[in-house]
Amino acid sequence: MDDGLSISREGWLRLAVRVAALVALVAICGAGFAGVMADGATNQPTIEGMDGNGTADDPYVVTNATQLQAMEEDLDAHYVLGNDVDASNTAEWNDQKGFEPVGNESEPFTGALDGRGHTIDAFSINRSDENHVGLFGYTDHESVDENPIRTVTMTNATVVGNERVGTLVGAVYLRTDISDVDVHGTVTGTDRVGGVVGQHIFGSATDVSVNATVTGRNDVGGYGGFTQVDTYDMSVESTVDGENRVGGAFGTNIYPTSNVSVTTDVTGINDVGGIAGISPRGNSDTIEKSSVSGTVTGTTNVGGLIGKTRESVVDSSSSATVDGGQNVGGLVGNVAEDDGEFERSLRATVRNSTASGDVYGEQYVGGLVGVINGGDYSNGEWDHGLVTDSSATGDVYVVDAEWDVKEHVGGLVGIMRDSPDTDDSPRIQDSWASGSVGNEDGFPFTVGGLVGTVDAGTVARSSAIGDVNGEDTVGGLVGENAGTIVESRASGLIDGSYITGGIGANNRGTIARSSSTARVGGHSFSTGGLVADNQADGDVTDSWAAGRTSGPNSDNGGLIGYDQGTVSDSYWDVDATGQSDGIDNDPDNPGVTGRTTAEMTGPAAESNMTDLEFPGTWEPTNRYPHLSWQPSFDVAISETNAPVTAGENVTATVTVTNTGDMADAQAVWLTDTGFEDREQDLTQVALEPGESETVTLEWATEDDATGDHSVRATTPDATANATVEVREESDGGDIDPSPDPSLPSPSPPSDGTDRAELVVTEVSPSTTTVAVGDSVRLDWTVENRGDVAGERRIDVRVDGRTVAERSVELGAGESRTMNVTHAFETTGQYEFAVDGEAVDTVTVEDNESAGGGTGGDAADDGANGSSSDGSAADSPPGGDGDASPGYGPVGTLAALALLVALAARRSDRG
Repeated sequence: MDDGLSISREGWLRLAVRVAALVALVAICGAGFAGVMADGATNQPTIEGMDGNGTADDPYVVTNATQLQAMEEDLDAHYVLGNDVDASNTAEWNDQKGFEPVGNESEPFTGALDGRGHTIDAFSINRSDENHVGLFGYTDHESVDENPIRTVTMTNATVVGNERVGTLVGAVYLRTDISDVDVHGTVTGTDRVGGVVGQHIFGSATDVSVNATVTGRNDVGGYGGFTQVDTYDMSVESTVDGENRVGGAFGTNIYPTSNVSVTTDVTGINDVGGIAGISPRGNSDTIEKSSVSGTVTGTTNVGGLIGKTRESVVDSSSSATVDGGQNVGGLVGNVAEDDGEFERSLRATVRNSTASGDVYGEQYVGGLVGVINGGDYSNGEWDHGLVTDSSATGDVYVVDAEWDVKEHVGGLVGIMRDSPDTDDSPRIQDSWASGSVGNEDGFPFTVGGLVGTVDAGTVARSSAIGDVNGEDTVGGLVGENAGTIVESRASGLIDGSYITGGIGANNRGTIARSSSTARVGGHSFSTGGLVADNQADGDVTDSWAAGRTSGPNSDNGGLIGYDQGTVSDSYWDVDATGQSDGIDNDPDNPGVTGRTTAEMTGPAAESNMTDLEFPGTWEPTNRYPHLSWQPSFDVAISETNAPVTAGENVTATVTVTNTGDMADAQAVWLTDTGFEDREQDLTQVALEPGESETVTLEWATEDDATGDHSVRATTPDATANATVEVREESDGGDIDPSPDPSLPSPSPPSDGTDRAELVVTEVSPSTTTVAVGDSVRLDWTVENRGDVAGERRIDVRVDGRTVAERSVELGAGESRTMNVTHAFETTGQYEFAVDGEAVDTVTVEDNESAGGGTGGDAADDGANGSSSDGSAADSPPGGDGDASPGYGPVGTLAALALLVALAARRSDRG
């Protein structure tokens, strides 16, 4: 055949060799090489081949990593992503320095990028000696009104730089708005380093999602290192490591922040927080409706939400575990004074916020706030230095305590003090703490259930119910008071070596209209039911104490241990405190009156405590008087597990309800009033207004505690009683199976035509195989198939031993479902029987035999073209996703080489 093209046999062979070499090169370099070929065989930027003209109406369309780099050719243009971009080859660009940031300080990027929901994957920069490092190095949008960077997702990014380093932007300046972006990656630098931006000054950040590991030195954050923008609706998961001004979302944060949720593991030295390391500017800026979980670790100014702030925190929470040295708080480490760095009015308050994580620190440590400085009262309200409507429920631990150092540790606040440059004082109001406070190791000095030290300021309408222990100056509410405590209360167990009091240990200020039901145990020096040591300038008035008080032989009083100041119109419960003297060194002080429990509780309190203001400040309850602001917690015992055998646990199910108008926390405890009259169990309940919670309280009975007697559930405001039967253990160790005459027997048949017929049906255990320590619930139904009402006693046994007895009364035709729950403590097989009829056998195995697995077949491993969820398996990388085989560039070139070789062979034959 002669088609005008004549190639010799040698020419065909040379062509085949070249094609084969090309095939080998592609095979060695892989798909990335083919992509480079398609892009023009180089990563050099080019805009010429891109769709669009760069205007807002017709933006350039970016479809690959090389075109991303091409954005540096036109820094004013508009760009969109046309598809997902595989940027994995950027790691090899520019001698492994990777992508070159678009825009710099002298020539910033002023255009726009709309990702249109597409993803840039495996983006890489490695420029540790350069500043302004990110996809965009430096942006400036002073004249742009709409969001210039939006709807972009970046995954598996790796960015390394020096200063102002972020995955998306190194440095943002003047109104660059970032919205609807999702960034996942690892960022490393020195100063102003963030998961999304290194520095963001002016503009806004909204609808941002971050999952980043960020490492730097100063101003380091999960979103941004240094941010001065309005931030709304942000979700951050981060691991952040730095030195100064380090936060889960922001290193330094200025301007309002709202609805930011952070899960973080953040570590630093100074100014370290779960959301922000520091918020240095006051004015009216706030952090609101935000939350943190995780861990926060630092040395100075360490907080679950913010390390140090001059901005207000509102409607926010932290459940993070916080570990620091000085100025450490579950929410805020330091509500700071004005140091002149920003010439703005201070507006730092904490409002309607909570902390629930445990807190560890060395000095100035609080469950909510470590340090509150200063205060500012203007226009009829507190503008700075205020904590209000807030609470802390985590435990607070002192670490590395030294015997000659005051640690200043509190369940809510470590220390309240004046601003160094003004006479303004801080204030805590309408707040509470319920966690335990004390030593992790060592012996803390100056410890309080609410505040460690009130050096200045006021505590009003607040309470503490947690246990407190320490070495010296230990108080149920405040350790050391030089300010004012008014209309506040304390409970819990207070234990100190020196100077231990129910409300305050050392009082140099005023305590008015306050109360303590705390149990106070001191081991040396002064111990008081309300105050341990009331110094010469101390004043106690209109207050009372009613908690067990024990201490040394001297300076141990039902109200005050040692008094040098003024005491008036106050009371102590002689019975409850166990103290015959209200003030040990001044038992005849006319300002103190002792009353019995009967005289100080219920309606009798109003007529026996006439120096208190009824009604008004105080209101009578079923228990002791409570403050009019104080929510009342009602209590009810809904059921017990009685009867039990002596030596077993009595369990009471107790419901507590907050009937007040504000949130609060109170203790509820169980007393074996009809037996030994001792407190047997205690727990704490925190409730919103109108909220109820059901708790279980237990009493481990002793062998000689038998009979039908009452147990009592008690809150500071109410009591509830239930009668329980504790039976003697029989010779065989079982409850006597003979019928209890107090319980009705099955209804006897009648000689007439009308009779009750109560029948047990539908008996079933919840399971027939359990592990040691687990419980089985046995359900059954009782039906009255007779013509008249009747009663019946139901006897439930396990292996012949009665474990429960129930009685039921039903009208004709009625039915009722009943149940009992039984725990098994040893392995074996046990037979359930109801009224002597065996119903099922339960097998009890050890924990290892009973555990492991959820039953059913193992999950599909995805073989045979199916994934584990039953859907079709993903196509292999580079495939086209349909059912036909794809050859890819290597296969295509191989096929071409084969055709060339065949053609040469055919030509040779011709």
